[in-house]
Amino acid sequence: EAAKGKLQQLAPAARAGAIDVGRDPPASPQEAQTEGGEAAPWVDSFWKAYDCVLGKDSKLLQRGLELSMAQHRLVFSRAVGLVENKQITTLQYFRCAYLYRAQAASATSGGTSEMLARPLALHKLALFLTEIHRFNKKWTGPKAKPLILLAERPWDFLVVGVTCPEVKGGAKNHFAKAFKNAAEPLRSGYRPSSGFDGNAVEVDRDDVHRFIDNLLVSMQKA
Repeated sequence: EAAKGKLQQLAPAARAGAIDVGRDPPASPQEAQTEGGEAAPWVDSFWKAYDCVLGKDSKLLQRGLELSMAQHRLVFSRAVGLVENKQITTLQYFRCAYLYRAQAASATSGGTSEMLARPLALHKLALFLTEIHRFNKKWTGPKAKPLILLAERPWDFLVVGVTCPEVKGGAKNHFAKAFKNAAEPLRSGYRPSSGFDGNAVEVDRDDVHRFIDNLLVSMQKA
């Protein structure tokens, strides 16, 4: 309630431009405005979410809830498919699984086949998989390896990596460093994750297998 009240106080000035919502405090790695002086796309999304929180747009809120439920159903169904079809490969230092567009299209309908090709959604799937395997004691102790998911997109692969929940401290930092070192030599730019505990990178199609090889070498050296 306190946070909601603070938003209500700041909203008029922020909408009018008196408060730079992108810099005070920074709400995103990107600036609140583009080089052309226009508001960055995330700013509009922020105000839509703000209106929903205040109950100003019930239809948009309902649509958001429907999309959220659809995403949760998709995460569950893809997790079941990956496990039942034994599509998670165990390597020396981590596990990995590829999510191809053809598989997504056959398992879903409409635009939901593209939902998991986004960092936050793919991260949710990775965490869900680690949680269920930790619960059934299959990924605990020495078997608690990081999980890498590679989601195919029309132009590249989105790669997300997470450690098992019980992995903490130095081991988690070690994996994050190795993940970054594996991506940096590639032609595609490295994009560190933001706002959640994981790693995300966009990898060109021709570089995706090279990334996995780099990660194996990087974790072996560290």
